[in-house]
Amino acid sequence: MRAAVVGAKGGMGGWLLRHLAALGHEVAAVDTRTDPLEQLSGFDLVVVSVPISATPGVIRVVAPKMRRSAVLAEVASLKEDSHGALATVSGFGLTTLCLHPMFGPSTDSLSGSVVAVVPVVDAEGEAGLARSLFPGADIVTLGASRHDRCMAVVLSLPYAVNLALSRVIGGEDLKLASRMAGSTFAVQYTLAQSVSGESPTLTRDLLSCNASLAPLLKAFEDSLGDVVWASGDDARFSALHTEIVGALCQDPSFSGAKERRQRAYMAVAGA
Repeated sequence: MRAAVVGAKGGMGGWLLRHLAALGHEVAAVDTRTDPLEQLSGFDLVVVSVPISATPGVIRVVAPKMRRSAVLAEVASLKEDSHGALATVSGFGLTTLCLHPMFGPSTDSLSGSVVAVVPVVDAEGEAGLARSLFPGADIVTLGASRHDRCMAVVLSLPYAVNLALSRVIGGEDLKLASRMAGSTFAVQYTLAQSVSGESPTLTRDLLSCNASLAPLLKAFEDSLGDVVWASGDDARFSALHTEIVGALCQDPSFSGAKERRQRAYMAVAGA
């Protein structure tokens, strides 16, 4: 199969180019800003790997240049807008794939990795194509709205919280803080550093392109106020703490959280 990756200069685009080549496909990098788009008619698969906010526009640009029955895939981290664009261009006779690999370009094995599939036309057929492109990965099928709500929880909100935390502690004596830190700060600080070091374009899009984020941010702000308010009274704080633990302990992994934090701390300290 001949495959083209639009956005191969980016981290994930470069990973996809190498991954598809390793699967035995003939691959090429295409830049819609400089390369003739007519060449896209010669590919069996075109994968769009560009910033979230740019993805719908690139889909609309490349789709008319592709041959009928070819596969057009995109891998943006948010799906509401890109899914809509794919649904529109599927009328061109293309097979469309709305994918979200839940891992980054440092991944060297798909074992244990998750790839989300948001069905556009044929849920079963699109999931099967995803399995062939990401052999060994766990394929999770879900709708665009549910996907983006989940991403607000696992990506957008953590990014917002860690950026805000980084801004607050950035004015403190971080050398002293790191020297005095136990596991809580060390692990949290490493996470804040890594989030702050991500691409500003990716981070901005995760915050500005996800409509599900706003209500979660409001809930976070309210909860922060509640925690501070409750800390002034033993009974209030005990009730709030019980409520929080009661929600989290529904996840069986809750009981091992302290041990995992300690292992993460040892990994951070060893670095």
